[in-house]
Amino acid sequence: MMAWLTAAEIVEARLPGLPGDKGALSRLVARDGWRDSPFAREGERGWEYHAKLLPAEAQAALAVRSAKAAMPGLQVVAAERSDSAWALFEALPEKTKSEARVRLSVLDQVGQLKAGGMKAGDAVALVARRAEVSPSTLWGWCKLVDVVPRAHWLAALAPRHKGRTATVECDPRAWDFLVADYLRAEQPSFNACLRRMMEAAAEHGWAPIPASKTLQRRLEKTIPAAVRTLARNGREAAARLYPHQSRDRSGFAAMEAVNADGHMFDVFCRFEDGTIGRPTMVGVQDLASGLILGWRVGETENWTAVRLAFADVVTRFGIPQQCWLDNGRAFASKWLTGGMKTRYRFTVRDDEPSGILTELGIKVHWTTPYHGQAKPIERAWRDLCEEIARHPECAGAYTGNNIDAKPENYGSRAIPIDQFRALVHREIVRHNARPGRTGGVCNGRSFAQTFADSYAGGLGATHASQPRMVPGQFRALCRGFCRSHHPAAARRRRAARSPGAGLCRRRHQGARRFPLQRRRWA
Repeated sequence: MMAWLTAAEIVEARLPGLPGDKGALSRLVARDGWRDSPFAREGERGWEYHAKLLPAEAQAALAVRSAKAAMPGLQVVAAERSDSAWALFEALPEKTKSEARVRLSVLDQVGQLKAGGMKAGDAVALVARRAEVSPSTLWGWCKLVDVVPRAHWLAALAPRHKGRTATVECDPRAWDFLVADYLRAEQPSFNACLRRMMEAAAEHGWAPIPASKTLQRRLEKTIPAAVRTLARNGREAAARLYPHQSRDRSGFAAMEAVNADGHMFDVFCRFEDGTIGRPTMVGVQDLASGLILGWRVGETENWTAVRLAFADVVTRFGIPQQCWLDNGRAFASKWLTGGMKTRYRFTVRDDEPSGILTELGIKVHWTTPYHGQAKPIERAWRDLCEEIARHPECAGAYTGNNIDAKPENYGSRAIPIDQFRALVHREIVRHNARPGRTGGVCNGRSFAQTFADSYAGGLGATHASQPRMVPGQFRALCRGFCRSHHPAAARRRRAARSPGAGLCRRRHQGARRFPLQRRRWA
C-alpha cells in the first residue's frame, strides 16, 4: 500500500469517495485544509498527501489493490516455507509426528464447532477440556496455522523443541564437594550446601562454577530420587518410594492360618489393685476371613495373655496350621515358641523344652519388626481404636493417640477394668458381625459369616487330623511345660551337661544363706 500520493495519482486511482477529476479534487483539498495537516508535504513531485487523509473506503480500496499486487510474491514465499516445513516434518521421529497428528485432530474439532455456529472462545474451551490441554495451549496451536493453508497444517503443527544440547562445565572438585555435603542424613538445604561449596571454591580456586539453578537441576537429574532419599531420609523412606506388595488371602481356609498382635488402648483404666494405667489387649485373628478369634485384656502385653488368647482359639475353633507373629518378648517367649530354631530372640539351646505352640505343631512365621503392614490385624486395631477408645463409656478416660491430641477432659476419669473388658467384648462381637465388608474374600458379608461359611466347608477336610483341644488338655500341656521350665529342672539339665557343677554347688552350701537371684524366663 502506497503511503504518500500526489493529486494526479489519486485521480488516476479512481478511489471511491473521491472526485474523478483534478479540479474537483483541488477544491476538496482547499475546503478540507489537507495542506495544513501534518499528513501533507511538498516535495520534488509537488504536494503529496498521506493515505490517512483519504476517506475510509478509499483507504480500504488501496489496501486491497496493494495486497493483490503483492500476492504472487507471497505465494512464492509461502510455497518455499511449506516445502521447508514438510522437509523438517519428514526428518522428525515418529513420536513427534504422532503428536502433530493429535494437534491436527484437535484443531479440526474446533473448526467443526465453529462451522456449526459456536463462538471461537467457546469452541476452544470445550475442545481443550476434551483433549485435556489448557485453552492457552490450544490458542497457541491456532496461531501456528493462522496464515497457513489447511493442506500444510500437519507440518506447521509439528513440535520444534530440540531440548538442551549443551551442558555447562563444572569443576569436578566443586561438584563432589556439593554432592557429598547434600547427601547427608542431617538433610541440609541445597542453598546451605551451595554457600559452603562457593566458599571452598573461592579458597581453593575451583572453577568454573555454574549458576545455582543449574547445579540444582543437574543434581536432581544425575542422582536418582531413590538414591537421594536413601542418603538423606534412610532406608525406610526409600522403601516407601516403591509400590507395596498386595497379599492374596483367598488361598487360605478358615483356621488354616492366624496372626496375633498386642495393642495398648488410649484409655485410662483402674485395675484391680487400684492402680491406673492404659490396658493392653492381645488378639488372635483368622487370616482367611478377618474374624477376631480370641482376645485377652490386661495391664501389659505378656506371655500369659498370649497363652490364654491362644487357649481360647484352640479350644473353641481348633489348632491352626500356621501363625504370623512379631518377635516381641511376649510372643517370642520360650513358653510359647521354645524349641524353634528361627525364633531370633533369647538364647536357643538344643536341650530347651518345646513351647506350647511348638508342641501343638503350629508353624510360626516372624514378621518384619516395626512394620505394621506385615500383620493384617493392625487394620482391625484401627477400627477398634475408634469404636472402643472413643466410645461414650470411655468419656473422660480417653487419652488421645499422641501427646498433641489430648482431649480437653484429659485425665478426668478412669474406667474400671471390668467395665472396660465388657465393653471390649461387646465391640469385638459387633466388629465381627458388621455386614458390608469388602476386603479379602468377604464380598459384602461380615467377618463372622465369611468365617462360618469357610469353616463349615473346609474344616473337616483341612483339619480332620487336628481336632479341637478341650480346656483340660490345654491346661495339662501348660502344666507340663511349666514343670520342664522350673529352675530346678534347668539346674538338673545344666548339671548333666557339666558333671562338676553339682560338686561345686555342694562345696558352697554356706552361700545358700544369700540366695542368688533366679533367672527370669521370658
